[in-house]
Amino acid sequence: MKGILDRDPSDSVVDNHLQVITSNELYLEDVMLEDFMSVIDMLQIHYRENDRGDEFALRDKTVPQLVRAFKTLGLTPEQLSIVGMRVVAGFSRGQTRDMQNKPIKEQLQAVINHVFDDGSSIRDDHLQYAVMGAVVKSLPTPLLKPLAHTNDKARAAIYTLTGNSDFLAGIRDAKTIDRIMGADLGL
Repeated sequence: MKGILDRDPSDSVVDNHLQVITSNELYLEDVMLEDFMSVIDMLQIHYRENDRGDEFALRDKTVPQLVRAFKTLGLTPEQLSIVGMRVVAGFSRGQTRDMQNKPIKEQLQAVINHVFDDGSSIRDDHLQYAVMGAVVKSLPTPLLKPLAHTNDKARAAIYTLTGNSDFLAGIRDAKTIDRIMGADLGL
């Protein structure tokens, strides 16, 4: 898992890591998701507390790698929601377990609310944001539509990640619209 997340591996290296993981059904069923979240926690602590000033710099490569990994590992929307709650929103195991009793839409909404709240400390250059991006890109469109309508920040981010202009419907902030249009036009 660390080899997929912490450096800039080639596609063949990522494929080799995924092949090892998927070849062990018991690991895949019982341990993989917890190991994945533990590796991310370890990396986030490293980026926050290291003396060398290391910063997470692989966002553009991490999101596609994670999407490939999520698909190869066959993660369900429910598992993706767990990743979102634990890794992105920072929910404890207990909070996550309590949320799992709620519909998947409510679980995902809690993650999106955490990320796109005005007081959120998650920035788009954080590993958490890259994981959130991979979760969003891995979810089916019917689950994403209500999430995009959380607020303008969510609309813009989900549109940017998916390229689906339907998620921009209802956007109100003119600056956000200008920024999105400028990025789309390469300005």
